[in-house]
Amino acid sequence: MLPHAGMAGLGDVFTAQPSATQTATFVALVVGILSALLGVRVMDSFIAFASDGWLAATLWNGVDVLISGALLAGGAVFMHEIVETLVGGVRSINKRVSPAGKGNAGGPVTSGASLASVTTPLPASSYTISVDRNGPDSGRLKFTSGSVSVDTTCWWDPEVRIGAANYAGCSKTRMDSKTDTVTGEKRPAIYLPQAVVPGTGNRTIFIHEGRDATWSDGCIVIDRAEMLKLWTAIAPMDGRNVTVNVTA
Repeated sequence: MLPHAGMAGLGDVFTAQPSATQTATFVALVVGILSALLGVRVMDSFIAFASDGWLAATLWNGVDVLISGALLAGGAVFMHEIVETLVGGVRSINKRVSPAGKGNAGGPVTSGASLASVTTPLPASSYTISVDRNGPDSGRLKFTSGSVSVDTTCWWDPEVRIGAANYAGCSKTRMDSKTDTVTGEKRPAIYLPQAVVPGTGNRTIFIHEGRDATWSDGCIVIDRAEMLKLWTAIAPMDGRNVTVNVTA
């Protein structure tokens, strides 16, 4: 769940990376948008838009510039971030205007979330993660979605292990208090709201990156590269549409 103190030095190695990455990202996006404004358009190359209304034309050109600039700057990575932002904005508006959207349905998943606060029906599960605990502190984690397949070793703290069960309503999220060891951003994770930390009653169990059982205080950890493959394949954020089957 949380890296032990022995792992703290990893963060020092990558301290300078987030600012450099953010600067390069910003510059690339500015150049991409400027190129789009100067006429390098993607949508305009394929679709002829004709309208007498200035508002419709303005919206069309604005969307074309945004998409073209994002593609020129960073391709699929920028498009993924744009879609995540738009989806998040729509979900936020829906929660404000719709009684059905109130509460925790689709809301942010944090380490302090509790099962008792989830009062709305769970959406249909779109993704399944299987964890076969065939050893005292290690096993196999499997996940398949479209062309993405993960079959990798997983670990956990043998002194703090969650019970074998089918955990529904899990979500793609980011951990509040821990960071990715490479990017410095909040750590990508899958949150299991129904899983209870043994002996505490706390619901702070995640699947996240880790190199061995020492990276876990109860969470299930897997290699960072495999974690990112799994995490990227799941959409949207905080969707409560993942089932984690833990056996043995």
